Amino acid sequence: MGTASGISQADLAFIASLVSLGHELSHAVRDTHGRLDEEHTPHGRGAVVDHLLAGTLAPCPQRRFSVIITHDVDRTTLCECTAIAKLFIETRSRTLRSTIRSLGVCGSAIARTIDELLCFEADNNIRSIFFFLSGPYSLARYGSRTSARWGSAQGIIRAVTAAGMEIGLHGSYYAKDNGTYADECRRLADAAQSSIRHHRNHYLRYDAEHFWRHLSDAGIAFDHSVGFTTGWGLRTGTCIPYPVYDISAQALLGIIEVPMLLMDGTWTQQFNRADMDSIRTLMETVRRHRGCVGIDFHPESLATNRAVWDCFRRIIDICRELGADMTMSSHTPLQG
Repeated sequence: MGTASGISQADLAFIASLVSLGHELSHAVRDTHGRLDEEHTPHGRGAVVDHLLAGTLAPCPQRRFSVIITHDVDRTTLCECTAIAKLFIETRSRTLRSTIRSLGVCGSAIARTIDELLCFEADNNIRSIFFFLSGPYSLARYGSRTSARWGSAQGIIRAVTAAGMEIGLHGSYYAKDNGTYADECRRLADAAQSSIRHHRNHYLRYDAEHFWRHLSDAGIAFDHSVGFTTGWGLRTGTCIPYPVYDISAQALLGIIEVPMLLMDGTWTQQFNRADMDSIRTLMETVRRHRGCVGIDFHPESLATNRAVWDCFRRIIDICRELGADMTMSSHTPLQG
């Protein structure tokens, strides 16, 4: 991120504690999923690091205001045990025949939605990343509901690749417990027939002390896991991608963390003008610092709720109006 001057040692220590998640680790507070409690961020959700560093770093002409559009593919078909059970519960008042008919329509909903996404993004000059759970399939409470070896997954992977989009690994919920990042990465690479460079953890569930070393061993170059599970904001106080710091080894690793600005959730089903105004204001901050941030919308959410589609389109409109590069052309160097 350049060479800083005129920054106090206290500010440098504060910045280091934010970007390494050291401050959150020091509180040792976890939520029900074992994640660091996002309520213990000491700076709110703004670009406090970038404000502190403003005017102290040498400018980087290569860096451009960029937004990386991403999609977490948690399911590749709704013809899957837990999805079918949910459908029967939701349609229990219908006849068996109509329920079976609904299942036939819904089974390919994910693939159809991704086709729609690919067309929309091509029309808007977007090159996105699709993060896939690679399996194996599991009926555990938070297990993977697909596998990279399934025909439904491979068909979607082929469509995404043919459209010129990037394939990334969606590390499983239990990967941090079982140390399976490398195995999951190999499984997805085999299915995609290409190397896997990007990663985001399912449920944003990771071990901040050992996570980065596991990703490095798996050959990951870019991680997109550090963000908020609710609403929007900058978890580490910066909108500029940065090399990650392995706290346990006390060393920088060759992985770049791309800050995640927002992820779809319950708020996207009932968004309002105030939400969009707040997101626009934050995007304007990212533009001012020539930052590069990610946004995440799940195909399953888009497939089952058109309100989420409306929210996605509104956010893309904001990105376009503010002149964001959404092609990932300035994503690979990430220097500055």
